[in-house]
Amino acid sequence: MSDYIVTGGCGFIGGHLVDRLVLDGHNVTVIDDLSAPENNSFHYNKGAKYFKQDISKSDCSSHFSGADCVFHLAARSRIQPTIGSPSQCFEVNVIGTQRVLEWCRLYSIKRLIYSGHQLYGIESLVLRYFNVFGPREPLKGRYAPVIGLFKRQNKYGNPMTIVGDGEQRRDFTYISDVVEANIMAEKSDIKFGIYNVGTGKNYSINEIANFIGDHKIYVDERPAEVRETLADIESTIQDIGWKPKHDLSHIINQY
Repeated sequence: MSDYIVTGGCGFIGGHLVDRLVLDGHNVTVIDDLSAPENNSFHYNKGAKYFKQDISKSDCSSHFSGADCVFHLAARSRIQPTIGSPSQCFEVNVIGTQRVLEWCRLYSIKRLIYSGHQLYGIESLVLRYFNVFGPREPLKGRYAPVIGLFKRQNKYGNPMTIVGDGEQRRDFTYISDVVEANIMAEKSDIKFGIYNVGTGKNYSINEIANFIGDHKIYVDERPAEVRETLADIESTIQDIGWKPKHDLSHIINQY
């Protein structure tokens, strides 16, 4: 049994990770300010301890005492809202991460999953997630992740809104694979590294819409969106021993 801290542990990815850690018999402390605008609701596991605090402003240091590892998932990750509110993104993603690192240093926590700052002798692994989807995915607002957005629109009989020509391609990763990547990263012997968590296969947005339904419309392109993402996971497989188990085409309509 280990003692873990999960920042952002009430959100989509964090909530699933907390469920897995509790299921595995660990003590889990969650720090989350419940501010993610894309979430209709936040997830709680009765086997974990929860503290509603903002890592960029609140003094969360006491929670770090005795922890074996920190999974740092508190972040602003949606592209368009980030462009619209850069100062808020800076506070959470930069200042918040710096404070988490400092608390790890103060309490001699030697392992951090997420941050790439090789400071204070903390073993830190960055996991770069590629378009995570699955149960409890965010559904709220026009900037919800595309699969959740399409499913919500289709459920209520609305057309799926495809940005641009729909031929942009994304590598989509199922949530349980992302959780497993976190678990295996924590158990690995790697001290520092940056690892992609994807499938090495991508789909066009048009293909995604066709998996879900037939009713769709096209809207203008948005700024700062890349044309294609595709994860190179060779080093993730080799160093961490992780590989994805799920393909989007087989599971997208199973939850």
